Amino acid sequence: MDSIFLEAFDTAVLYAPTVGIIAALSLIASFLIIFVSDLLYCGSKTAAVQWAPCIPGKSLLSERYRPSKSMDQYQEDKNGKAFSISDSTGTGYMVLLPPEHYRDWYNVPRDHVNWGKAVNQEFSLDDLGIDLGWHIAPLTVQRCSQVDFIKRVEGSIIRELDRLLVENLTGSKEWHLCHLLNTVVNIYSHIALLVVLGPEFSHNTALAKQLPLFNMQLSDRMGSEKSYPVFLKPLVRKFSTKTRHVQSIMAEMKRTIVPEIRRRVEQSRRRTIQRSQDCFLDVMIELALKKSLLSHGAEKDDERHFDMMAIQTIFLLFEVLGGLTPVTTSLLYQIMKAPEYLIPLREELAAALKQTDNAWSFDIFKHTPKFESFTKECFRVFTPAGIISAVAGGGLVEKPLQLASTGRTLSPGTKFSLPAQQAHLDPDNYHSPNVFDGYRFCDPQSGACDIRGTITPSAKWLVFGIGTSACPARLLATRISQSLFAKVLRDYDLRLKLEDGQPEVIYSGANMFVNFNTQMHVKSASI
Repeated sequence: MDSIFLEAFDTAVLYAPTVGIIAALSLIASFLIIFVSDLLYCGSKTAAVQWAPCIPGKSLLSERYRPSKSMDQYQEDKNGKAFSISDSTGTGYMVLLPPEHYRDWYNVPRDHVNWGKAVNQEFSLDDLGIDLGWHIAPLTVQRCSQVDFIKRVEGSIIRELDRLLVENLTGSKEWHLCHLLNTVVNIYSHIALLVVLGPEFSHNTALAKQLPLFNMQLSDRMGSEKSYPVFLKPLVRKFSTKTRHVQSIMAEMKRTIVPEIRRRVEQSRRRTIQRSQDCFLDVMIELALKKSLLSHGAEKDDERHFDMMAIQTIFLLFEVLGGLTPVTTSLLYQIMKAPEYLIPLREELAAALKQTDNAWSFDIFKHTPKFESFTKECFRVFTPAGIISAVAGGGLVEKPLQLASTGRTLSPGTKFSLPAQQAHLDPDNYHSPNVFDGYRFCDPQSGACDIRGTITPSAKWLVFGIGTSACPARLLATRISQSLFAKVLRDYDLRLKLEDGQPEVIYSGANMFVNFNTQMHVKSASI
């Protein structure tokens, strides 16, 4: 027995170097395959946008280590030349086009550019079974952005804001410390449920807790594979714990949303209850029935449709919460940084409310030009990132898109947009752009400033995008943000808590955000 063991041991010792060499060569070969595939992929993507200079970098693999030169490249944009940046996943580039040539794509046919598919790529949503190419969802948002819908929902939004402020902010005359971002998220989680699912869901505490968790996990997952080679990215996305977390929270949310969709579809089919179309989901169901994507009678594949509609509903919730939160956070931060605006804005709001017998509605902002200018200036400085990459007004090209003014044709698969933040910090567009001026947009003679200037895009104003890719819900989103800001401004005193060594703002690509850890002292207003 001992001799057999010794013989086996001697054989193992004899062949150990060979095994080690084979293992080492296999490791080197694997590394070379990964490196070369990354290099080739990067080369193909770079070649596709070679006419638009890329921010320097050896490979998409090393994107996170590149110096940011977006403002330098923007100078080329101003000279009529495009430039490109790495997208958020590190798997390709996004071409940023010269803003002054925006008329080329202002009325681009919708079948040439797809915003939803660009978002799908941005967040790697295909792995989660989410397809934003379903055309009913954007039609729903467009319908719910019309004035008649906004009039129907503004009353319930105002009442819900009153309730949520009482729950989330103190009524005491003593200073209390609270977390700025968490407070805004807590409030808007309920508002998102109200707007998307209806007033009866604004009190659903389970969904209100699940929604910000979903937003956080989905956003966290988006950058998780960025530092991996292209060869490994799909595996990282598919098998990562972050993907499982997103799938788990989606499943929890669908357990509430799918039965509600089923119930409302059955009601619509029987016409037993005529709902008042006061939320996105009601409009989505109506459009799906009208366009025969849902039959008017029960079918075997109903559950598949209900599941798809639930996923679309969850992403609408994601968009509402993700769109409103940074806007209002920046408004509250800026009023604490520039308290000299507090009294003039309060006085203007009080005068506007007198004209409506102290009845709150979105119409009061027709009489608050200083407040409107302050809002727009915050938008300029803290350009809302929205869903796509800190840039506005673009999408994914699906059919060859000719841009006459640049002499280029964008090929299918190209992602493009406009350099929004750079345009808003351009001294040729705005005097002293790095200085916050709350009254910048008030007319020098009349003092007027209204919502049309805030939501109307131009080559100098790209907050909400432009043309067919412009955010359709910009009026509703702006009014909701202003309503919460105005109510806090009128009823509470705020004071920023400054932390030693902690930056007040953080930078991500071309965007600037209020630090997520910012805290504030708050008490009932002493007026």
